[in-house]
Amino acid sequence: MVPEAGLAEEAQRAAVLKKVPLDGFMGKADWNGVCLETRTRGGVFWPIPVTLSASDERAGRRLPGP
Repeated sequence: MVPEAGLAEEAQRAAVLKKVPLDGFMGKADWNGVCLETRTRGGVFWPIPVTLSASDERAGRRLPGP
């Protein structure tokens, strides 16, 4: 089977995370959707939540995301 033009290259880029469908850090809605349904708020398949670890002190100074 021969893939459509560009499909193999797109799959390779996705495999090495050169093409990421996120605009930035995940907000609460995206994170919950990924954890519960493996999809972002926009419906994009995303099986692993992206998080940023921070100490309790540093996290307390940050405003909650969207």
